[in-house]
Amino acid sequence: MDLEVEKIVFGIFTIIKNDPELETFDIILEPNQTNNSPLLYEQHNLGLQSWCIKKVYCYVHQKLFEKQTSGIENHIALLTTASMLNPNVKTYWNVRKELVLQGYLDLYSELHYIEVILSSKPKVQDLFNHRKWLLKEIFKKQILRSDLFYNELKIVQKAANNHVNNHMAWDFACWLLNFIELNSEPVNILKTYWNITETWISTHVSDFSGMNFRQHLIKKFLDCTISMDINFKRVVAFSCFKNLRHVFNVTDIPFDDKHIRLFFIIGLILNDFEINENLILFYANHEALWYNRRFLCYAMLQILPEKLSKDEDIDVFFNIIKECENTESKLDIEHPFYVLFLRIHELFLSHASRNNEELFLKRYKNWLKLKFLDYTANKYFN
Repeated sequence: MDLEVEKIVFGIFTIIKNDPELETFDIILEPNQTNNSPLLYEQHNLGLQSWCIKKVYCYVHQKLFEKQTSGIENHIALLTTASMLNPNVKTYWNVRKELVLQGYLDLYSELHYIEVILSSKPKVQDLFNHRKWLLKEIFKKQILRSDLFYNELKIVQKAANNHVNNHMAWDFACWLLNFIELNSEPVNILKTYWNITETWISTHVSDFSGMNFRQHLIKKFLDCTISMDINFKRVVAFSCFKNLRHVFNVTDIPFDDKHIRLFFIIGLILNDFEINENLILFYANHEALWYNRRFLCYAMLQILPEKLSKDEDIDVFFNIIKECENTESKLDIEHPFYVLFLRIHELFLSHASRNNEELFLKRYKNWLKLKFLDYTANKYFN
């Protein structure tokens, strides 16, 4: 029996060690023992039949905790199989950290190993914790490569696709944002993350974890001290003016290229308001969309005024709002974000009220009254 299990263990270890393109690992349902090997390997995909899982895991776990070992390679082989079959054991990952620090395991090979396990275990916190530790070790030793950030987001997407509402994967993505500015091309990374997450939230309307990452990404853009790409700024700023024309139902707001930074920042929020409204009108019974809209309200009425209060160009935005507002309006035009907020919600609530889904709309109106009492003295909020 020991020889049979050892053959499986070293088979797994050899494949992982020699195939840098290995993509997936999974348990194959086969309750009855067969004469063939339970280890299946084809086109960079690894599988293990279920009938032998208990025997293999009990064997490697017992061997790992014996005082006597038969060499470092045997120890790593046992550890590789054990952590692959049961990645929830912290002890395995602590031992692997020691082996990395001692030079027995390569940092990038270890990242690949984690990626393979995530293909079958996409929501295991210890996997993401170990990945964070590995990346920190890499960050200590070299300049951060852009392809690493792109690959990490791909891994997050795969994990999120394999397990709905995978907050562990998206929390890892939020953690990554803390290191973007250490990269030589942070602007390109942020732009890529922005485009990818826009597609994600549009195709995963019930996944608030992905929307939460988008919220962190917006905050990162607002806090970012790096110089953004002018073409990207221009695209977002142009969409800002398009949204302003739509919200105020006017056609004579010319695109202002002189104050592009200001309208880039405002455009980030307006862009997501537009996306959110379109999604709610199609998928009104998905609660995640309504919670995401709450963040956008907070961003417009609290984050934007705080970020732009000392901006030299803020008077330009004030003047645009004043020009857009009817002279008979009783709204306080000294607070342009408040005016814009009301106009956005007048349109949205008039559209949303036609939808058959009343429960979430009622909850949202009540939340607005409770959270922004001074801003909701308007017939559309009642």
